[in-house]
Amino acid sequence: MPVPLVQQAMHTTRCLTALGGTMTHYCRRIGLFALACVVGVLLIASGAIPAGLQEPVDLDGKVYAGTLLVVHTGALLNERLEFAAGQLQSSASDALGYTDGPYSARWVAGTIAFDAFTESPALGWMVWRGRIDGRELDGFAEAHDPGEPLIRFEVKAHLVD
Repeated sequence: MPVPLVQQAMHTTRCLTALGGTMTHYCRRIGLFALACVVGVLLIASGAIPAGLQEPVDLDGKVYAGTLLVVHTGALLNERLEFAAGQLQSSASDALGYTDGPYSARWVAGTIAFDAFTESPALGWMVWRGRIDGRELDGFAEAHDPGEPLIRFEVKAHLVD
């Protein structure tokens, strides 16, 4: 389990002091930039900051099956979300005329967070946001049609083998 950042900083200070100096001594001796590098490496090595935190996650080839709830009506639709070639495809929104759209994904607090954008020439656009925790996907989508009320959807799905 990662150590909270403040505790990790205190631990780093104790380690540097044990090596024969104070934090001020090391700041003068190796410079602030080098000290920041040392602290960063220690935080990553301890697990306080995941090494791949800023790296994007490739979901291409992943398929999730589940349901899409239309929040304002309570209608429940079968949903199949497929990530391929940097695009998100939604079977439920395909039926409404939305096209596949680009997605991005990244690690956040031990889960994968993703965002996507799909469009329909007749209906406007949809913004998708969600998280993937293990084999489970939870998220929502909002349909934006100029001049119409916002329509919100909730999606729950699991990874298809």
